[in-house]
Amino acid sequence: MSNLKKVVALALALALVMTMFAGATIKSKLPVVDADQFTEAQLDAAALLKPLGVLAGMGADELGAGTVTRAQMVAFIYRLINGGDNGVQAYYTKTSQYSDVDPEAWYAPYLNWAYAAKVAYGYGATFGPEDPVTGAQAAAMLVRLLGKDASGNDYALKAEANAIALQLDKGIETKGLYENALARGDMFILLANTLMADVKGETIAEKYFDLEIVKGAILLGEDAIGANGYSVFAFRLGTAGDVKYFWTDLLCVEEDSTVFDDYGCKFTLLVSKSQNVQGYRQLYAAYEEEQNGYYKVVTGTVDDGKLVFEKDATKTKKQN
Repeated sequence: MSNLKKVVALALALALVMTMFAGATIKSKLPVVDADQFTEAQLDAAALLKPLGVLAGMGADELGAGTVTRAQMVAFIYRLINGGDNGVQAYYTKTSQYSDVDPEAWYAPYLNWAYAAKVAYGYGATFGPEDPVTGAQAAAMLVRLLGKDASGNDYALKAEANAIALQLDKGIETKGLYENALARGDMFILLANTLMADVKGETIAEKYFDLEIVKGAILLGEDAIGANGYSVFAFRLGTAGDVKYFWTDLLCVEEDSTVFDDYGCKFTLLVSKSQNVQGYRQLYAAYEEEQNGYYKVVTGTVDDGKLVFEKDATKTKKQN
């Protein structure tokens, strides 16, 4: 039994020196059959969105490769600020402002909400619900959600400029993102980045969900608990802060000598404020803060609570 597992099972203190670990990285572990159709960044984004209810309406064991329609994009944006489909029934109406939208169609209430919220508009009298949504159209919807301008004949240019400024496209590798039909995996990244975008000192993650952003957390270790697929991560909150433990069922530390080492790295964490499993708050995402920024224990252990950290200049990322 590892040191961290002893902490979980027996509530004992963790005695851990980070130089014990080599070649490990935080990975998502979504239980989906089509994971090989997506990049690591896309899977990480999906792992964040799925437990929040944003990916509702999809198969339980697949993400669904391919492109996204305009109606689907609006539905996902609705779920992004509602944690699923809660309340959408209230937006059903007997008529539609769009000639190509059946008021009884599954997507009709989402489109009504988007129109009322000034998030998405049609092509005049039509909406084109089954048309593939372009990256620019999706970006326009998302930046409007965040209170930015994407109007007029040059809406696409405004949408792209605002999306880049807000880093909504960070992690997307697709060329021609804004001009072409939006891939489902790239949509995951756009949505996840929108969730974390800081506008006027607040994020959607904090405003609409029971979530907290924790910065400067140094990764110490991770271990599984029980047979339910849960893992517990240990982080030091800054070089002089407390050690905190968080549970997750969609993230793990993958140890492999051929990949770069995340132990000792500083992360920004997205964690629940109150949702607990065995006394631990849930870890939804971990974003590395410093490229090649490592910290090592100089003196003390987690056990004695007297850890002293310093920057470790001897370690650099080993790329795959």
